Amino acid sequence: MGRLVLIPLLVSSLVLLSASCVTSSTEHVDEGRLELFEQRTYAWVDEPIAGPEGSTREELTELTLEARSLLTAALAERGFRGVREGDAAILMSLRLDVTEETRELDPYFAQDQAERYETGHLSLAAFAPITYEDVWRARSEVKLRTTAQGLGTLRVRWKELDEERAWQLEDLVVAIVERLP
Repeated sequence: MGRLVLIPLLVSSLVLLSASCVTSSTEHVDEGRLELFEQRTYAWVDEPIAGPEGSTREELTELTLEARSLLTAALAERGFRGVREGDAAILMSLRLDVTEETRELDPYFAQDQAERYETGHLSLAAFAPITYEDVWRARSEVKLRTTAQGLGTLRVRWKELDEERAWQLEDLVVAIVERLP
């Protein structure tokens, strides 16, 4: 009997643990233009700030500046040098956003266990100067927080949670910079 209770708890714990890991993907690569990266010069180009739900503009601006600072340092370690936009071989742009998702934790257990959570995304895009054509784009993401937990037999009853977002910006930056050409 104790073993039957332990298995769903273990599965739920593993799912929650794996959800906090940073994942990344390369979303676009224009093979013919990757030679722009060889010059190792870049300039930042600002995208309009469109914030995650529940964030103030000040919070998002602060997060964006921190992410840009971390990316600038990581790019410098890889031999990239920031220059004026007119002198850059590539133009870089970053974006932060949040999505909310719902996941069943153990669909085979007698009671449905579920959670609502926010995922934070950091996107870095490289564009060709003058034309602004996409050259390379990557994205990393991490679970920021659980916003609600649910339990039920026929219908899930939700309990709202009030956790702070844990952006893990350093990990998001590392995951993206590792994908650079």
